[in-house]
Amino acid sequence: MNIQLLEHGLGLLIVRDIAELYDGSVSIGTSVLGGAKVSVSLPGRIETLK
Repeated sequence: MNIQLLEHGLGLLIVRDIAELYDGSVSIGTSVLGGAKVSVSLPGRIETLK
C-alpha cells in the first residue's frame, strides 16, 4: 500500500472530524483542472452588537 495515500487519507479524516465538531462538512469531487477538489464548509456565526 502507498504510504503517501495513507497519509492523505488520514489527513482528510482529521479535517472531516474537525469540520463535524463545528457542525460543518467536507466534500470531495473532481477538479476541472484534474485531480481532486476538496471543499470544507463551516457554518458562519452572526453576532449583533448591543
